[in-house]
Formats: sequence, structure tokens, C-alpha cells
Amino acid sequence: MLPAFFVLAAMKLGGLSFPAAMLVGFAAALLVLGLLFKQLVVAPIIRHGVLPVVISTIALAILLKEGVKEFYAADAQPFPAAWATTNLHLGEAVISVQNLVIIGVALAAVALLQFFLGGTRTGRRMQATAQNPTLALALGIPVQRMILYTFLINAGLVALASFLVSPIYLAKFTNGEALGLAAFIALKWWERRRLFRKLRMARISPRELQERMRGGGPIVVLDVRHEAAQRADPAQIPGALIVSPDEIEERLGRGKPDREIVLYCT
Repeated sequence: MLPAFFVLAAMKLGGLSFPAAMLVGFAAALLVLGLLFKQLVVAPIIRHGVLPVVISTIALAILLKEGVKEFYAADAQPFPAAWATTNLHLGEAVISVQNLVIIGVALAAVALLQFFLGGTRTGRRMQATAQNPTLALALGIPVQRMILYTFLINAGLVALASFLVSPIYLAKFTNGEALGLAAFIALKWWERRRLFRKLRMARISPRELQERMRGGGPIVVLDVRHEAAQRADPAQIPGALIVSPDEIEERLGRGKPDREIVLYCT
């Protein structure tokens, strides 16, 4: 995996210690696999569809793999371990400490990621962007920044996986191929799930909304238009509450409401 070779190159060519090289490798992974990948590969061609992005990603993977083979080494390289490499003996069972560390770190990373996505404002904004970028933009969420955060988090997880696996399976350019295939399959499954979710998204026409409001049903209308849109069209739905993007995010993040919420946006 590429982050492991960043670490080895920092140690061999830069003369850095292993902890310092780990930091350099992590930062390089964020830069190359996160920022540069998003800005130079995905952003220019995403408007043409998913398939060109997939083809470009495969081409980049081949380029990086051949680059490692040409400029560093074609053979698998030993990678230092940041933890004990001994075994634990429990009766007749032998348990590798490295495997226990990998499991523990992976579980901690998943727990932290779940907390970040569900328990922080930025995480909820990232979820809103993933579910409906258009609505997220209408609510004032900086969609492009949330997308960049997603790429950076992905690069960080790739670096973490590389640092965990390489001490056992060595640093080699073929380590990430199976993981990449699995990630692609997971991505297609998630996109299919998002499509079904969008198809199930409830929509209401102005006439239906008027009839339901006249009937006195448990419904509340939130006007989440930007101030510029409100000035351009000052007409309002009777009884609608004007809220800012921050306020609507707080209201929707408090759990399941006791009334049906209708969002009115531009």
C-alpha cells in the first residue's frame, strides 16, 4: 500500500525515525490520496458520471503501482511494527498480539467514525451532503468542503489500514487490490441504497399541502430559503416558520418529531 512506502521512503531517503516517518507518511497520504485525488482526478470529471471516475481511479492505481516498482522496489519490503510482535498462550491456543492490536484499533476507528458522523455538527452535515447534495446546499451546508472532508477521512483510513497490515503482510504494491475491489463493490451497493432512498423520498404538491393544512393535520412548514431568495420573493406560506440553516439542522437532529415536517426551499 502506498502509505507504507511513504513511511519507508521517509526513513530511507530522509533519515527520519520510525515515529516521525509515520507522521510524514500519514500527511503524504492525506495530501496525495485525499486532497490531490479529489482536486485533480475526481472534481474535473465527476460531472461526466461515475464510470469515468472509476476508469480514472483504476488508471491512477496502475500508475502508482508501477511508480513504486520503478522508483523504489518491486519486491515486498519489511515494515516495522509499532507494537509487540509476540504471541499470547492461552492453554493450547496461541493468539498473535499483532492481530489483537489490529482488531482493537479497527474497532476504535469504527467507533470514533460513528461518533463523528452522528454526534458532531460536521458529521451530520457530511451525512446530509451524502444523502441529498442539492437540499444540503439549499440549507447552507458547504457541500464542497464536506466532500473534501470525506476524501481526507478516506485517505486517513487507508493510511491506518496500511500501517496495521504491512507489518504482517509486508509492504507491497499489491496489498490494496483486494481491498480496493471490496470497496468498489461496497460503493455500488451504497449508491443503489441511496437511489432507493431517493425514490422513497416523500414529496408534496402545493395543493396537497394546502388541503392538509386546512384539515388541521399534525404538520409544520419550515421556510428554509436564503435571505436573498426571500427578498426576491417575499410571499410566504401562511403559518410557515422561517428558520436559518443552523436552526433547521438543530431541529432535525433532535430525534423523530411528533409532527410531519415540510421543507420549503428554492
